[in-house]
Amino acid sequence: EDQNRDGGVDTWETDPNVSADEALAFYVRDLVPGQRVRFEVYNAVPLQNVVPAYSLRGPGPTATTLGLAVDLTMPITVLSASLSDRDGRVSAVGPRVPAGVALGIPIWLQAVEIPLSSTLPPRKSNSILLPIGAN
Repeated sequence: EDQNRDGGVDTWETDPNVSADEALAFYVRDLVPGQRVRFEVYNAVPLQNVVPAYSLRGPGPTATTLGLAVDLTMPITVLSASLSDRDGRVSAVGPRVPAGVALGIPIWLQAVEIPLSSTLPPRKSNSILLPIGAN
């Protein structure tokens, strides 16, 4: 929860004394033509699958087979799952943004945590709207 371990509750961190603020936090970097997209996830349940996805159509909602509605509109492109580490973090490199794509095209992104245990429910992260060219 204290991602930088400075003892404070900084922007995008959660308070270790408040269990209700444990949201799955999703960040995206390098949405730049020719670059690989980089994903960061915080506050995942340790050692669970986290799946990033995106849509070119809009913010949804769209029902899933997980019993969870995501904030993306079909068609949704699902990327490779990553396993969260023991601190509930994921750092992953996604696909390369096509080099010739026009700047400014909006992309809607979201991650879903799919638990390996049937006792835990799936969770969705915050949704993100970024234009191509955002860093």
